[in-house]
Amino acid sequence: MIFLLTLLWLLPVKPAVAATYQQCPVSSTCTIGEWLYDDEYQPQTGAVCTLTAKYPDGSDFLTASASATADAWYYYDAAIGTTEGLYPANLCCSVGSDYLCLDKSFEVKAAGAALTAADVWASSSRSLTSFGSLATDVWNNSTRSLTSFGDLISNVWNYSTTTTNTPAVITNIVQEQTEQRELLEKLVNAPVVSLSLEEGRSIPDLNTKLEQSRTQANALYEAIQSGKINNPELLTLAEAWDAPIILELNLAASLKNLALLSELVGEPGNDSQEPTLFGFLAKVSERNDSLKAESQKLAVLLDDWNGLGESVLDRAIVNSRKQVLVLNEYPGGDQLLQPTKTSQDQKLNLKNLVFNLQALLGLNRQILAINAGESVRALWLEEGSIIFRGVITNPSAVISQTVPLKFYLPRELKTEDILTLDPSLETHYDTTEEALFVTGSYTLAPEETRLVFVEVEDVWQLIAGELETIKKQAAELLKPLEKTSYFSQGTVLKSQIDVNLDKILLTQSKAITPENRIRAYREARLELNGINTNIQRLQDLVAQASGTGSIFGFVGGVQTVAVWGILLVVIASFVFLTIYMRQLKSRPAKAPAAPKPPAIPWSNPVLIPAVILATAIITVMITQLILKPKTAPATILQVIEPSPLASPSLKPQEINIKQEKQVLGTATPKHLTVPADSSVNIRSRPSLDAQVVMRLKTSVDIFVFEQNSDWSRVGFSPDDLKQSWWVSSQFLD
Repeated sequence: MIFLLTLLWLLPVKPAVAATYQQCPVSSTCTIGEWLYDDEYQPQTGAVCTLTAKYPDGSDFLTASASATADAWYYYDAAIGTTEGLYPANLCCSVGSDYLCLDKSFEVKAAGAALTAADVWASSSRSLTSFGSLATDVWNNSTRSLTSFGDLISNVWNYSTTTTNTPAVITNIVQEQTEQRELLEKLVNAPVVSLSLEEGRSIPDLNTKLEQSRTQANALYEAIQSGKINNPELLTLAEAWDAPIILELNLAASLKNLALLSELVGEPGNDSQEPTLFGFLAKVSERNDSLKAESQKLAVLLDDWNGLGESVLDRAIVNSRKQVLVLNEYPGGDQLLQPTKTSQDQKLNLKNLVFNLQALLGLNRQILAINAGESVRALWLEEGSIIFRGVITNPSAVISQTVPLKFYLPRELKTEDILTLDPSLETHYDTTEEALFVTGSYTLAPEETRLVFVEVEDVWQLIAGELETIKKQAAELLKPLEKTSYFSQGTVLKSQIDVNLDKILLTQSKAITPENRIRAYREARLELNGINTNIQRLQDLVAQASGTGSIFGFVGGVQTVAVWGILLVVIASFVFLTIYMRQLKSRPAKAPAAPKPPAIPWSNPVLIPAVILATAIITVMITQLILKPKTAPATILQVIEPSPLASPSLKPQEINIKQEKQVLGTATPKHLTVPADSSVNIRSRPSLDAQVVMRLKTSVDIFVFEQNSDWSRVGFSPDDLKQSWWVSSQFLD
């Protein structure tokens, strides 16, 4: 749709002189606006219009949303200061997908006197000769004198001479007041900017602030209706809002002008178009709803990011960008939306633009939520490694100040993980917080803002290969427990490990934004601590099962068949011994006969226990051979924290993978040695720039399937023959 715009300039009190631009007097309120029609000359009342203007020197003057009347008149009442000159301005309107801007530059000049000499001479009724006899009477007065004024003239000149220092005195007074005000600004609005992803910033809830302001406005309205002025409510509103309507209310209260106060407060039912206190609160509420609606649209885009095509995302984000700029009142919004780095991946560039749009919306809501005089600051992240972006502001509207910045980095980062740092920033380590932080200082003009950034390595990701290795390790530990009474406990532990690993993978897949990915990584580390505990418990079970390989370990174990077998043998032996002893006692005594040697050794009762014990030992040994458990795996992998890469060179270098390969056979056992206080990377290809599949921190026994120059394709068992896991050969023994 093509819009036809009919311009309407508000005329000042005196007719404006003929000029190209609208004329606005200094220290006044100048209305700038337009009529908005469509191609059919029908009023368009649903547009969103924003007026942007700059001072004659090019600095920002205002960025504000224009109000609209029922007949499509879009206007803004600009409070003009004392700076004269041409103010470049434009009014941009958006209706649906249509967007149009028009030049609205205006010129500010000092207002002329109410009656000029030209007005007097141009008067049709002027006369210098129709004063009757007044001139004649003066000249004919007998006591008239033009020379007998006594010392009047000399007194005047002497007075003038003795007071020539008055301008200097006034200048000194003004200078002293200026110095005192600047000192007060330094004490009250001294900027100390501290940004931290760990703690964030507590921003007041805007809805709560609006409810409290409505309550105070109602109390002020009731007091005015009863003929009173409630100064406490006015003071509270002045602390909460920095708006022209609040200044006008305080001025009317100081003049004790109830009629003007009543007019400025308005009625509780006033809408956002009314220039009253209730109208102002309604306008803030509507603006808050618009900002939240745009933020929710961007959040929905991020939730469906992986399922949307690049063209669909591009159209949606371009439309959102227009709407956000229309709503924006934060100075330098266009600069803030520019990405820190441009990637060849267009979809990544669009995602970073969404992050910046969300940050700009957050800054606009922060302006509404904070109290008057508080500084605005924010921190957000971009992708392409990880880029921390921050905004710092000089809160003073009077003086330029040096703004110190202290920016805490997440605890997982090390000095070598910082890729790019602003030249004016320095890196330090806080032993109390156990984290790195950067510091710097910037000299900013009154209310000036500046963007800073720090680019770091993305260390907040768990490689899928590491998680798969843990799952395989748990499965290998469960195998020796089969056909033992430990198997049920091992199965429960392995199930818990698998569930926690699946939970980690699911959480990481849903983490679209860098902030969520960092949060998911930290939650995953906590889950991995529990997984490592269960792995250790599995190792203990395997050790207990392996301990039954000795006779004492076997007897002390919990293998049901072996225990019941031993008990049956022992019980049967005691029963047999008891019966035999009773039979010996029940035989009648006989006459002594000549001694003769026993025919068989069994006639000696002392030999019976020895025979029973020997039988039990033989039974235990046979049972041990039958039920001997499988041996535990010799090597157990250890899951570690991310650490600096252990590699032959500190700089990536290309490896010629077309070199002649050496095949060692099906599987050649070797030992992989990990340097002290370091780790060894297992990569997907024989190259330093290949993806890291897993990291090993402890030395392990492995199998080598293939060699390629300085690289070896390895596995942890012969079953890993098809895996593409490569390690530098210098770590193999």
